[in-house]
Amino acid sequence: MARVVDTLGAGDAFAAGLLAGIARGWDLETMCRLANAVGSSCVGAAGMSGIRPLAETAARFGVREGRSGNEGREGDVRRRGG
Repeated sequence: MARVVDTLGAGDAFAAGLLAGIARGWDLETMCRLANAVGSSCVGAAGMSGIRPLAETAARFGVREGRSGNEGREGDVRRRGG
């Protein structure tokens, strides 16, 4: 659990993490883990000075790249002849 110093920007940071996951086509669980990690990293320092680069934050909180949810769809279309 993060030590809370300042909650300024925590919601915005959470939203940014969620949008980053969406932009990467990650599955919902991984997007939420990333969003929580980014929001959590924000509250440990005054202002938003606790925000680190996305890859660093993801690694620190053990978030790994998620599935896009699109695997197999192209294959399904080809099998149906579409």
